[in-house]
Amino acid sequence: MSKAIDLGTSNILSAKDDGKGGVEVGCVRNCFLTLDDEPFQEAMLDNSPGANYVKKDGKLHVLGDFALPLGAALKEKVRRPMWKGMLNKKEPDAAAMLKIMATQLIGPAAYKGEILAMTCPESPMDDTTLDVTFHRQITVKWFEELGYEVRPINEAVGVGFELKPTMETTEGNLPLTGIALSLGGGMTNGVKLIRGMPLTPFSISKGGDYIDKKASDAMQLSPEKFCMVKEKKIKLADNTIVSQLDLADSNQQDVRYGALYVYYQNLIEHIVDMLQTVLASDPDNRIEDPCDVVIAGGTASPRGFSKMFSDICKKKNLGFPVKSVKVADDPIKCIVIGSLKISKLEERRAAKEKDKNNQNNNTVNSEQKAVQKVIESGENKG
Repeated sequence: MSKAIDLGTSNILSAKDDGKGGVEVGCVRNCFLTLDDEPFQEAMLDNSPGANYVKKDGKLHVLGDFALPLGAALKEKVRRPMWKGMLNKKEPDAAAMLKIMATQLIGPAAYKGEILAMTCPESPMDDTTLDVTFHRQITVKWFEELGYEVRPINEAVGVGFELKPTMETTEGNLPLTGIALSLGGGMTNGVKLIRGMPLTPFSISKGGDYIDKKASDAMQLSPEKFCMVKEKKIKLADNTIVSQLDLADSNQQDVRYGALYVYYQNLIEHIVDMLQTVLASDPDNRIEDPCDVVIAGGTASPRGFSKMFSDICKKKNLGFPVKSVKVADDPIKCIVIGSLKISKLEERRAAKEKDKNNQNNNTVNSEQKAVQKVIESGENKG
């Protein structure tokens, strides 16, 4: 048994085997709303299906999914425990609320030392003022207290293991080789994979929140309202549920979606520029043959995202031919499902190491017993 948890700026997700050959995924929105601790407020929450809240310092803190629509209805700003992929240093209750939501979602370890793959970003290459050291150490500690043996990983590695990019060569396709990207709310994470080996993992300090902020400033709306506009879904004639925003359409009729189109384009151009820098920094492991770019994360959810990304890659020289740009069918769940695969690999590796140590111990014990018998035999003869 092993598990995975994806601590995203916008969403927290967990994954474990469902016992039926599939994967059970849990998800909670990474935000909270603070209300006065009044009897009528608490009664309202107690009678609201799906409401999760805690009391702290004379306040009611509404956690997760219920907080966003309630905040919009009450015209109260929701609070974010994370900012740019790590603990929000401007939010005094960040650590307490994130710990509650994350540990409630994952639950205690099934046994002492159960492997838990936990996503954690790198320090962003385009903002040297941001450092992930504190975020990584404190979050690892939370899950260790629950009995887990924690394996921090760059979430883009999880994307790669789930979407499995390949590189075309004269000898055939190389598996698990290409570029993997995770576009979250606070950050973009990436990695170059060569036969499953993660090389040059990196993070960029811009994600979906950057789009919300820039577009909302242009339209003079709150980022929270613009986030809801960006994530709005519609049903097509075949009953398929898709995002209303279509990045394949450059002529947006709704000016709000026009603003989103502009800043999506701006974000992708920045990501590709940073990717160029990363690839140039590692000439010894250069990718020269056509390979896939695989992408997941909530910010990659809109229709037409892969086309926009592919078009921008064609305009810029990445140093290798892009075979295809693949976006996960479920961009939000993809990361944690791929991370669970890594957790299982780590679990198997740990089990083999344990078996090897046991065998070595048994060999040593057998040798010690043999020596003891020789000694005892000599004493008896004497």
